[in-house]
Amino acid sequence: MAARRGLLGVGVALALTLGVLGCRSGADAALDDAAIFADVRRGLAEDVQLAHSPIRVDVEKGEVTLDGRVDRAELKEEAERIARHVEGVDRVTNRIEVAESGLPPSVGAPPPAEP
Repeated sequence: MAARRGLLGVGVALALTLGVLGCRSGADAALDDAAIFADVRRGLAEDVQLAHSPIRVDVEKGEVTLDGRVDRAELKEEAERIARHVEGVDRVTNRIEVAESGLPPSVGAPPPAEP
């Protein structure tokens, strides 16, 4: 009987320990998200082709959302790859659009002349 109580006590202690370690408080999650945000932004900034691309990064509970526009599909894929390789990222949603013409249209530019 004493052995059974001892095992029960060990099991309860283990469950409590795992429960405490497995839970992230709101403050911890916010710090983790801030670190993930900084690491993803740094990775994008260090990539020569993505450094000046208008890509927005949002992070919530380890889930990264990328939004913006690039001029080639390869750049969209590279931005996602960078985000996926950041420690702590659980999931990436890639909403980056690829510009059809290769360059975003200029604001206020006159329409192209008809032939």
